[in-house]
Amino acid sequence: MTNFEVDVRLIKLSGLISASWQQAAAQWDLSPTAVHLLLALRKEDDVPMGRFPQVCPATKSNVTAVVDSLEERGLVMRHPDSADRRVIRIRLTEEGRHLAARLPSHAELFADSPTAHLSPEERDQLCRLLEKIESPLEVMPVRSN
Repeated sequence: MTNFEVDVRLIKLSGLISASWQQAAAQWDLSPTAVHLLLALRKEDDVPMGRFPQVCPATKSNVTAVVDSLEERGLVMRHPDSADRRVIRIRLTEEGRHLAARLPSHAELFADSPTAHLSPEERDQLCRLLEKIESPLEVMPVRSN
């Protein structure tokens, strides 16, 4: 199999996973990233906004847009960190706490993921391979045409 063929399969798989996540999150009228943010805040509320790109499948700018949307819906609020006013922290509002408490866990919400049929060992192996692919891409400059 050529590099191109592998890339095409990864792109197709990415689309399938994205569609699966969209469908799972839509029942709550949320994006997948919003669900991840709310579940992360349910686990540990009042965290620095900069931490979310590490725990959510999103870029920093996408996280900002999702937090904006959740804030407009009255589910989260931003506030400056008391020790470092440059740091913006995010916490659930009362309404956000109620919604987050009703959300199923990641495992329940995304049980129909295309990777659900893999064994734990196969998922570990896939993650190692994906990390091997991702590592050089993280330092590679993006070329524009």
